Amino acid sequence: MKRITRLFTTAAIMSLVATNAVASINTDKAKDNYKPTQWEYYAAAEYAGGTGTEADPYQIATPEQLAKLAVEIQNIAEDDNNWDDAYSAGKFWVLTADINMSENALAGIKWVGHTIEEAKQQYYSNFTMGSADPESYTLAADNRTFSGIGYLRDINADYQRFAGTFDGQGHTISGLINTSNSTCAIFNEINGAVIKNITVKNSWVQGNSNTSLLVAHSINSTIMNCQTSGILFAAGSYGAGIVGNLDGGKVLNCATSAWTWGKNNMGGIAGKVSNSAEINNCYFGGWTGARFWAGTKYKYTGAMSPELGYNTASEAKNCYWADTCVVRYVGAPLECVFASNSSGGIVTDCKAVAPADVANTVAALNAQAHSIAGACTWKVEDGAPVLDFSSIPTGITGVVSETSTDNRIYTVSGVRVEKATKGLYIKNGKKVIM
Repeated sequence: MKRITRLFTTAAIMSLVATNAVASINTDKAKDNYKPTQWEYYAAAEYAGGTGTEADPYQIATPEQLAKLAVEIQNIAEDDNNWDDAYSAGKFWVLTADINMSENALAGIKWVGHTIEEAKQQYYSNFTMGSADPESYTLAADNRTFSGIGYLRDINADYQRFAGTFDGQGHTISGLINTSNSTCAIFNEINGAVIKNITVKNSWVQGNSNTSLLVAHSINSTIMNCQTSGILFAAGSYGAGIVGNLDGGKVLNCATSAWTWGKNNMGGIAGKVSNSAEINNCYFGGWTGARFWAGTKYKYTGAMSPELGYNTASEAKNCYWADTCVVRYVGAPLECVFASNSSGGIVTDCKAVAPADVANTVAALNAQAHSIAGACTWKVEDGAPVLDFSSIPTGITGVVSETSTDNRIYTVSGVRVEKATKGLYIKNGKKVIM
């Protein structure tokens, strides 16, 4: 990704850093560095509201505003004094509406001449599709790709990871299409960040190493109350529905029904788990598989994580996966296990569960959720455990009385919004539907 140059003078950026200002950056010049087929080309000049503080986070309500965050993260570090993930550290963003990135994002995928639905049926039944790599992807008319938030070219010189807090407030990002080279998702690179309360669905990601529908590479961050569905293909290692590479930090109370396929080290929740990371109270109801690649030996694929505790004592507890899920590689099916290579990993109270036992599974997930600060509860939907975002703990410590003339509008999480879209809000101390 080419960085925007001379968007600001060095003095201006130094002033931003020195004063710890929270004003957002105008991204009008971003289109000089992107193509019209990318959302970043259309990045909004301003957010829907907010100043980036915890009490008044930046508000994102459109794909253009999400692209604004990506453009800022990837292009603001013109001066060396603004590297080290400094731009987003200590700042806050919220989704105030569902975001649809594209229509029929999965329609353009062809797997050895088959549509994605035909390919799924082949995989689930007799696996007669040969090498089974996606042979093509055609971007449908009016659909746009999204290159993700955060990047890493050279760990010693050229990087800018997302290091803030991003709260989806229970909203959905659908139709994501990210076909970048390596380390791609909605959030490509995060460090010391918090990503929570988001659903990603009907999305397509194709990359090399470190790929996911939500977070590609997570360093010492927390991912909580997130669920994903869609298709992921990794030409390299470490792909999964929630996070490709979990380097320290935690994945808490998350679910995925992602359909993943790649070289090796493909998982349901996480691909690689290292540096004393933790996976707690998660559910996988999807499909994962790997294949021989360029003469190399097939390696690991697991229903939750193929490398739990890579060189460290990482832990997974109270996690479940559907016993109908499939773990395959070219030539033969494999047992759907938690982790194929869990040396150094600690596994506690994790098991396969039958779909017919979904009520008991949800009860077990809810029992553990109550012990995790900030975790929402679970419910049954379409015969599977899903997150119940209506139970997200709110940040409201008090409400105004019914006789108050305060007409300000707040989300149910306690975030003030300038203009309400359709949904449930709080006004004058009451819940109202706008």
